[in-house]
Amino acid sequence: MLDRNILIVDDEESLRLTFEMFLKREGYTNVQTAATFEEALTVISKGPFDLIISDIVLGGEKGTELLRHIRETGISCPVVMVTGFPNLESASEAVRLGAFDYISKPVNKEKLLKLVRQALAFWELELDKRSLILQNEKYQHYLEAIFSSVEDAIIAVDNSCTILKLNRTAETLLDEFRDDHGSDEKRLPGEMGNACLKDALLVIEKGSIVREHVIECVNT
Repeated sequence: MLDRNILIVDDEESLRLTFEMFLKREGYTNVQTAATFEEALTVISKGPFDLIISDIVLGGEKGTELLRHIRETGISCPVVMVTGFPNLESASEAVRLGAFDYISKPVNKEKLLKLVRQALAFWELELDKRSLILQNEKYQHYLEAIFSSVEDAIIAVDNSCTILKLNRTAETLLDEFRDDHGSDEKRLPGEMGNACLKDALLVIEKGSIVREHVIECVNT
């Protein structure tokens, strides 16, 4: 996580330089700073950032307004608010706007580094979750493309061999073999169903590959 992009926003030059020095000495290589509300907006627009640390007072502007802007523009990385005058109102506003944490000055080195590690670990988990969701969506689109384009019958089942999804060819095929309209529509019917069930169990339970299974059926 040492190559994550971190932004420090504070109108006090000594604090900006101190925070930057702490982080870089710890091994964080991509650390940027901003001194004003407007400068922070410009830097953030050129992002992305994995963590933003902002003073809650920026000259004549509020750091919470910066946080509001960050969230309204769809940036969801952790934002840590720092203040020299902690109070319940500013803390609750920061939390309401989605701040990751809220700390008061003076901020010592260990306190800062611990909070940075926690925030980046949280963000790492969030990025992993988003990646898994994206991969799942791509996989679902891939399956949809297969189901809609393949002319062979495709039947997707779960571990109990309950039907999860059918393509159009499979639906037509199953309709032809159903001899009891009161049967469970979620199960494979008749002789063909039993044969497919055995093959599916071989794949699910043993990981075997059934390349061909010939069934002779009489449809009257």
